[in-house]
Parts: sequence; structure tokens; C-alpha cells
Amino acid sequence: MRRLLAALVLVAAARAAAGGASTDPQKVAEAQELTRQVRQLAIAGRYAEALAAGRQLVRLREAIHGPSHRAVARTLLELVPVAASAGESRQASEALSRAVTIDASAVAGSTVAKLLDGLARQQLAAGQSATAIATLKLATGEARRSGKPAELAESLRSSSDVLQEAEGPAAAIPALAELLTLVEKSPGPGSLEAAATRNELGRILFDLGDLAQARLFLERSLQDYDSTLGPGSLQAAAVQQNLAHLLVLQGDLQAARPLLEQSRSICEQRLGPAHPELAKALNNLAYLLHDLGERPAAMVLFERALRIERAVPGADPAIVAAALVNDGALLTETGEAKRAEALLREALGILEAALGPGHTRVAATLSSLAMCRRAQGDRTEAKALLARSLDIRLALFGELHPDVARSRHRLAIVLLELGELEAARRESARAFEVQAGLADAVMPTLSDVERLAYVEALREYLHHFLSVHCLPGDETAAYEAVLRWKGLAWRMLVGLLASISAEAPGTRIAEELDQCRRELGLVFHREVGPSEAQAWRQAVTALTEKKERLERELARVGGSAPRALEAPRFDAVRARLPAGYCLVDYVVYQRASRESSSTVTSLAAFTATSLSPHPVRVELGPLSPIREAVDLWKRTLGSKGAPERLIDRLGSALARLVWQPIEAGLPQDEGVLVSPDGPLCQVPLEALPSGVGEFLVERREFAVLTTAGDLTQPEAVSSRRPGKGLLLVGGLGYDVGPAGVPSAAARASTTAAGGARGVEVDPWRSYHLDPLPGTREEVEALAALFRKAGFEAQDIQSLSGDRASKAAIAAGVRGKAYVHLATHGYWDQGTARCVTDARTEAGEASGSLWRIGRSPLLFAGLALSGANVSRDGVLSGEEAATLPLGGVQLVTLSACESGLGQVRSGEGVLGLRRALLAAGARFVVSALWPVPDLATQQLMARFYEHIWVGEAHPVAALAAAKREWLADARRRQESVSPVKWAGFVVTVGSW
Repeated sequence: MRRLLAALVLVAAARAAAGGASTDPQKVAEAQELTRQVRQLAIAGRYAEALAAGRQLVRLREAIHGPSHRAVARTLLELVPVAASAGESRQASEALSRAVTIDASAVAGSTVAKLLDGLARQQLAAGQSATAIATLKLATGEARRSGKPAELAESLRSSSDVLQEAEGPAAAIPALAELLTLVEKSPGPGSLEAAATRNELGRILFDLGDLAQARLFLERSLQDYDSTLGPGSLQAAAVQQNLAHLLVLQGDLQAARPLLEQSRSICEQRLGPAHPELAKALNNLAYLLHDLGERPAAMVLFERALRIERAVPGADPAIVAAALVNDGALLTETGEAKRAEALLREALGILEAALGPGHTRVAATLSSLAMCRRAQGDRTEAKALLARSLDIRLALFGELHPDVARSRHRLAIVLLELGELEAARRESARAFEVQAGLADAVMPTLSDVERLAYVEALREYLHHFLSVHCLPGDETAAYEAVLRWKGLAWRMLVGLLASISAEAPGTRIAEELDQCRRELGLVFHREVGPSEAQAWRQAVTALTEKKERLERELARVGGSAPRALEAPRFDAVRARLPAGYCLVDYVVYQRASRESSSTVTSLAAFTATSLSPHPVRVELGPLSPIREAVDLWKRTLGSKGAPERLIDRLGSALARLVWQPIEAGLPQDEGVLVSPDGPLCQVPLEALPSGVGEFLVERREFAVLTTAGDLTQPEAVSSRRPGKGLLLVGGLGYDVGPAGVPSAAARASTTAAGGARGVEVDPWRSYHLDPLPGTREEVEALAALFRKAGFEAQDIQSLSGDRASKAAIAAGVRGKAYVHLATHGYWDQGTARCVTDARTEAGEASGSLWRIGRSPLLFAGLALSGANVSRDGVLSGEEAATLPLGGVQLVTLSACESGLGQVRSGEGVLGLRRALLAAGARFVVSALWPVPDLATQQLMARFYEHIWVGEAHPVAALAAAKREWLADARRRQESVSPVKWAGFVVTVGSW
């Protein structure tokens, strides 16, 4: 820097020395003509000719003015972009360097920092990375000393660009962070500069695998652009695409869809139907549709994007290559591998020439080409291509990056098919470990629904790990992988809620979240007509987005992540098994074959007992026949008049598939804690025949765990102060609201079947709930039993008639030990299939809508007082999750289908019982199918008698009540069909 300043001090002397230079008019005219020629040739794109004329012009200026005149410096500066465009980066660098040395202020508006920035770019283009970075440091230092924020901002931007190219994306983060601080202080945080800087930081952090921080920057950038430019700007469209890529990597494809659709629409409206940026937007949307299974629509968009790119004169080769890669990947999956290979090899050649052989996009193309060769049976070349892709990604990102994990995962697949089992095991384990570590970092930044989507995206890594870790001695490693993945979102949710206390930083957010959930439940169940549908969707969408934002904020401040996400070890699970109980943990996975590229959806079980220091793995075979057996047994069970012999025979067939292969390894007569998966989430194992004229419940006690990790929950959950007393809800008035107003719906709506405690509840249509007189008798009998057991009468609170409002229940459950809710329950199975998709009106395409009601808990609930009068009489699962159930020992849902919900592999059933367990209940009893009124009364009376009089554990009490019911029915020679007694199951939150 001192040398540069000294050169600038000598400028005056150089000018004096130039005073005697030639002023020949002919030379001056010649110089003016050469200047015109240089500029015209450059405009025409004839850079080599322009550079030759420019060199001649420099010599002429030197002859006219002397070698150190500012006119020579100006001429040299004009040649810098010409030389760079001609590919003569060395000459460009030399011209800029000499111009700065002659006179840094030779060109109006140029500063030392600016010229040094330009010099650094030319040095980088000439391959002088170290020199370029040193020059940048001088430029930034000079800009800081100038005291001019605009100059410093420009220098920092240049530093970011050069550092990214010279040393990789991570090197640019400090410069961008300083730039963001600078522009926030000057133009304001909503400025275009701030938005652009946040977008760039988000993009870099995403590339580095830091999804949590990347998302914060991208979401704020989008807000800045919308507030500064208004909705629909091209800048916002670019950020939307970056944010959508992030959401896709997190597994939340439906949240990414509207962002990409909007981005595509903006590009088409602003740029026209043939612009390269539109092609990029089409490509991104097409890839998402492909991942969503909408392959024909994806192919249409891919092909349109490729046509646009090929038709653009001088199109960016890398963008054309991206379109080729997308087409090739889709063609591979649709069975056109040879056609795909041609496109992929063309793309690879383009990218290697344009970006170099070590670029991340080259690595991605190699991976796609490898899968294409694998599809054609050439696994040897596929292995080589994947190894090369892995090497590139390792060099760029290091070991702990999702792209590296993806390369290892694909390599493991090919290695297994080549018979290289040990190598496959090694790569599969590394891939799984990296993704599990990334999950630990990402999960605390997501909403509950987003966590579920992210866990789903990780399943393939677990599946392959289980497929290759199948040798004797692998049982513990395989099961601990299951423990790490299964219930990951559930552990995060429970740990987060457990960490919140009255003094916790997240208390205010938690209260706001509870209020938002209540509002969402009310709005979602509001009755709407066709004219109100659009407003309804907008309201639900807004509340859903607010709820998820609050969940993310709460996770960030809750401080529970390290403890909650700590994967349970097998030894810890085994040590926490209650005395007299063993564990059966089912897992559905895609079992990879060593002989072919196909996989088979299979069911396995891991058992833990006090007898063995290691888990036992039992392969139960393909899932398809098991699912068919479950469906057939449940259909027959629910059919009126189905012969009990048929039910017994179908139950025995199911038991042979899912129970008998396991039972032989379990201690005789011990109770069983079951963590089900897939179709078994809706099967009470105790209802299956034992093979000796009895049911399994007559030999063992059964209870359900969402995950085996529930046994090792944080102390904050299991040590809550126990409640006292009993809340009874039953005998509700559905047709009369709190003001005593009769329901108009009661006169105009369809009627639920009398005597069954279930109903379809849908925001799109009216419904009518019949009274359930048996529930009044049920709660009155339980109140008498509670008093008979020695409890005080003042410890009983009953809500019946029109008094069971949401507010009354929320107040009533607080501080209670037992909560019994006898009413209509519902699980809207038809709607639930669209839980993570948009709900549509007739004739409207689902792809054009925003996500609606993403939470499965909205589709499950209970009817309260006045449910026929107002939708405020419906308590959804979202609202149930806000109930203050800390300290509640037992919640019993004496209602039809209250144990149903959306089954998510690895996360159990997403419905009412999940909501109540999350709210703090230690045990929840719920029903898996419509339960008869009279049989329910009898079963519940026996159940509570064992708890309150016999002081039995809820698990033991429910099993004893079922056995007694069966014994009584047999004595009376009545039906013992499981439909009457087996529907209720007990789910354990914390033992």
C-alpha cells in the first residue's frame, strides 16, 4: 500500500515531465480516430481487433503526452474490459495495474479502492488467486479509510465475488456479513442492498449445508423485496427459488410448490415466454413435480425449458446443461435410460468445459449419469462415476454435507448390487451418520409439520442401513439406527414442550402459539359455502403459516434440542423397561436386494427383554400380505353379522404373520410394550387369537408406545407434579349452545347413527350429532365409583348438558389426575389423505392452491356442548394440544375412533392421542374403531375400578377389564367379538 501511495504522490512530477511531449495535430487526430475504432469494434464484439487497435492507441498517447500522463491512464483503463472480453486476462491485469500506478484519479468517479477491486478481478482471471486476495485486502482497507460507506460496500461486494471464486463460498461469508451490517445502517434494513445480501448469504449457507441459518436469511430477503418492490418482482422470484430448494431438501415439498409456482408466474409475466430465466424457473418446478410423483406434468415443463434454452442465442451453457440433466434424470426413472444417457453425457461435456471438472454441478451430473448406467445394468461404470462425484463433493464441502451423504448413499446402493458388502456397509453407515447429524442441527429450526416432512426425507438412509447391516452381530447397530430415526420429530416436540416453564424464554411464544392453534381450529371447522371457500382457504393458510412460524421461533429459543434429539441407546431403553414387561418395536423399511436394483417394502421387529443383553431382530417379510391381512381382518370385524369363526380365522392368520414369529423369543406371560409401525398402528395385538381358544390379552398385557425412546424421556416430563381429582365430561347437549339456542342444523342436516360415538365432521358440509344418553350414565357411575374408592366428593368436577365448552374443559383439566371424556369423536379419513396437500374445490387443480390445513391434528377431534349450533363446539387435535395436561395421570377418550389419525412411518399415529400426550398426559386410552355404547359403559366401569379400588397401573387395569368382560360374556354365552371390547388401547407417554 505504501508503494501505491508513493506512486500517487509522484503523479505531479510525472505530469511536469510530460509538459514537453509532442502536440502534433496529426497525431492527435490519429489518436481520436483510433479511440473511435476501439469503441466501435468493442461494441461489435470484435474484441481481439479492438485490443490490437487499443495497444496502438496507448503507444500514440504516450508519444503525444508522455508515458506518465493521465490521458495514458484513461486509455489503459478503457482497454481493461476489452482485454478481458478478448480472453487476454494478463494484458487486462497489466493495463489496470499500470493505470493505477500512473494516476489513480485519472478517470472521473474512479477511486483507489475501486481500481484495486478491478485489478484483483483481473488477477483472479489470470489464475493469480493469492495475489488477487492480497489486492482485495488492500482495496477493502482503503475503502474503510475513505470513510465513504458506498465505496466500502462496493469493495465488500467485490471481495465476496472474488473470494467465492478463489477459495469457495465459505470464504465470502465475513465480507457479506460486514456488508449486511453496513447497508442496514445506511439505506435501512428493507433496502434492495440488504435484500440482495441476505439472499446471497442464504444461498451460500444453503450450499454449505447450514439449512437453519440459510432459511432465516432467505425468508427475510423475500420480505425485504416484497416491502421494497412490492409483490411479484423478479428479485423476489429468484429468492423464492432458493427458498424452495431449501424446503425440498428438508422434505417439505408441498411448502416449496407455491413458491416455485409463483416464481414461474412472475418470470413468465415479466420476461415473456422465451426467456432463459423462465426456463430456469420451469426446470425447478418440473423437478419438484417429478419428486411429487407428477411425472407427465414434469416432463412437459422439462421439455419446454430445454426448448427455450436451446433457442436463446449465446445462452449460458451451464443453464442448457441443467435442463439436459433434469430431462435425463426423469427419463432414467421412466425407463428410457439410453435416451437419458445421451442427454446426460452432453450435459457433462458442457459443464466440464464451462465450469471445470471439479464443480459441484459436474458432481451432480456424474451422479445422475451413474444412476442412468446402473439402470442399464452397468454397475461397474456407475461405481466409478459415483466415486468421482463423491471425490469432487468431498473436496468442495468436506465430510459433513448433505450432498456428500447423498453420494455415499448412492455409492452404497451400487456396491451392494456388485456384491461388495463390506464397502456398501461402510458407505451406508457414513451416509446415515452424516444425515443423522444434519437432522440434529436442522430439527430445532422447523415447525412440527416440517419436522415430520424432514424425517420422511431421511427414511431412505435408514432403509439402506438396515438392508446392509443384516449379519449376525449387527442387531444392536441396526436397532440403534432405528432408535435414532424413529420418533425423531416426536422427541423434539416432547422435549421442547418439557423445557418450557413459567420462567423459560419461550413462554410468551408458547402462549401465542396456543392462541393461534385455538384460532386455527375454530376457523378450520367453520361451516362455509361455495362463495366463502376462497376466503376460508386464505384464512386457514394465514393461520397455518403463523402457527408454523411460531413453532420455529419456539424451537429456536426453547433450549431443548440437545437433550431432546439425543438418540436413545439400546442399553438405556432396556434399562428403563418396567419390571415384568418386554419391548416389541416394529419398523417398515424398503429392503434392498443384493441381486437386483429393486427393493421390497418389508416389516421387521426388534425385541428387548431382560433375558438378553442384545436386541433380537425378526424379519417378518414383505409388507404387502401383512397389510392385506390387516385390512381384511378389520373389514370383517366391522361388518355386521360377520361370523365369529371367520373373524377368529382371519385374526389367527394375521397373528401368524406379525406375532407368532416374535413370541417364541419373549419371556412367557410378560407384558408387552409395542411400538407399532405402518398398518400395525391400527391393530390392537391383544385382540388376536392366542391359538388355544383365547385372545392374546388373556395371556399378556399390552400397551402402545409412540417410540421406544418414550421410555427414556427427559425428567421434566416424567417428574411433573401429579394432579389430583377427576374431570368427567358426558351427557352433552349438542343441539343447545351456551345461550340455550336450539340448532338450526339439527333440523336440516344428516344424522349420525344412534348409539355410536362417532361422526364425520367436515368444514364443507353440515352435520348433526345425536345425543348419547349412555355417556351420562357412564360418567354418573364413574363419579359414584370415585367416591366409593375413598376420594373426596369435592375432587370431582362434571361437565354435561351445555356446560362442556372449550373454555370449561381447559379450566377443568388443570391440576386433575384423571380426565374422562365421553362424547362423539371423529377422524376425517377422506380429508386426511390431503393433509399435506391443498384442499380443492370442484374443478380446481390441486397444483394451483396454497397448502391448506397441513396439520393432521386438524382432522381429528371431539364434539363438545353446542356442536350442532356452532363449530366452536368442536375441539380439534390442534386445540387439544394446548390443554394444560401437565400432571394428568390418565386421559380417557370414551369416543369412537379417537385413537385414529394419519399413520406416519416412524412417528406413529398423528391424531388426538398424540395431541394429548404432547400436552402432558402420561397415559391416554382411546378407541381404534366405533365402540358400542353399552359395552363401553361396562368396560369403563371395570377399568376404573381396577385403578381406583385395586390401585392398578392403567396398562394392567385395561387388560384386567377386558379379561373380565370376556369371562362374563362367555358365561352368558354371548358374542366375544373383538369389536365389542378390543377397540380401546392404552398409549404410554411416560411410564
